[in-house]
Amino acid sequence: MSRYSPTFQNLLLQRVSRRGVLQAGLVLMPLALGGCTATLAPEPRRSTGGLGFKPIKGSAADAVLLPPGYTYDLVVRWGESLFPGVPDLDASKLAGGALLEPGAAELQSKQFGQNCDAKHFFPLDGRSDHGILCVNNEFTDDALMYPGHAGFAGASRGGSRAYVERYPHIVGVSQAAQGVSIIEVVRERGAWKRVKDSRYARRITANTPIDIGGPARGATLMRTKNDPDGV
Repeated sequence: MSRYSPTFQNLLLQRVSRRGVLQAGLVLMPLALGGCTATLAPEPRRSTGGLGFKPIKGSAADAVLLPPGYTYDLVVRWGESLFPGVPDLDASKLAGGALLEPGAAELQSKQFGQNCDAKHFFPLDGRSDHGILCVNNEFTDDALMYPGHAGFAGASRGGSRAYVERYPHIVGVSQAAQGVSIIEVVRERGAWKRVKDSRYARRITANTPIDIGGPARGATLMRTKNDPDGV
């Protein structure tokens, strides 16, 4: 992108009102298994404009807290299949070591990633109720992925290393759970939902091939064992 290129925000505002998207309905992307870490927030300031909702206080509760008059829709969970023929992650089997099994990384690379952070909505046909949602899967939570397995969750650096040496393929599992998840969403009868088996569905992980451009192409810091040319 050049310094003269329009930002995503400006392009989006030209096609659909961001305000309209929010007023159409609130979309939340919570993690399975209560994967959101609650933190205390300062007392919110009273809104002087915008959507005009009543602010809520910060809370450490493991719950979705919304202003009066607002609702949320559960659109997708960590581990849900994004492609035909791929099973969903069975959360009830995690404590038994489901992600320690060979092939877990391949499956995770085709399932919705973990720990949602930034999200961008790209409208289809200029509509505020139908579009592509790109979700940043910021990091992985070992306590959720390998619950109850001594030597990993909450372990020291040395303990974690020993665990990885015992199950080397879990590195690939963590790499597959991070990155970007791309899904198609639509709002029908007042509720947001994911369009399953969408042709727009995609996963971008730590092992997704990319073509590096611009001044960084070929730079020393971009070179790796698998890509010694950094391109």
